[in-house]
Amino acid sequence: MAAALAAGTVPRDNPIKMWAGTGTGSQCAICGERLRPNDVEYEIEFASGKALVLDRQCHELWDECRASRDGVH
Repeated sequence: MAAALAAGTVPRDNPIKMWAGTGTGSQCAICGERLRPNDVEYEIEFASGKALVLDRQCHELWDECRASRDGVH
């Protein structure tokens, strides 16, 4: 996770929109795993136009890293 944040692969910005639903077969932007229909899939959109698809575990880690950087946690 830290490597993805440091490399800029995964933005630290606050999202402008976020959806959650059942997995669509997309690949998680952090761990690379395919999201199956029984997985929770998060799609996150940023002001830059970049969008990410994350699985539940990676979303939680991303949110914790992002929030701790902002001093929220």
